[in-house]
Amino acid sequence: MNPQREAAWELHQFLSEKVAAGRPQDVADIEGVVYRQQDALDVRYIRLWLCEFAALLEQPERVEMFEKPWRELHSTQKGQ
Repeated sequence: MNPQREAAWELHQFLSEKVAAGRPQDVADIEGVVYRQQDALDVRYIRLWLCEFAALLEQPERVEMFEKPWRELHSTQKGQ
């Protein structure tokens, strides 16, 4: 596995664990990743796996833990 794909996999693992737990601190951690990593994130890859994971949990709304800060980040950037 190349280093970039390995880093994306580790980030996916982290985000998946945070989505699974769903506690307020987990949501804050997800927001922190989104704001720190911004466009360096492989959003397509993350969305793919988070959607799969949320489907396994039978809680598709969990994907929103990632999508909400992602939308907020990009709506803020457009306003600047």
